[in-house]
Amino acid sequence: TQLLNDKLDSLLTFQAGGQAVGLIGKTVEVRTDSSTVVGQVTTTVFRDGTPELVVLAENGEILTEVSLGQILIVR
Repeated sequence: TQLLNDKLDSLLTFQAGGQAVGLIGKTVEVRTDSSTVVGQVTTTVFRDGTPELVVLAENGEILTEVSLGQILIVR
């Protein structure tokens, strides 16, 4: 059972990585602590196997460490 759980975790990690890479160049709406921000995904970074996005906001701000869970809309 533990081996199966480990394999499933690996599969989910690969799937999340594929989704994150697929967002590069896309315009997204991101939920932040205080509001929502619209911008373009420029980079995907992996920290401890978890994908994080870098988003260049329309106002020129660079958002780092954006998780897939913070993405509200892909335009």
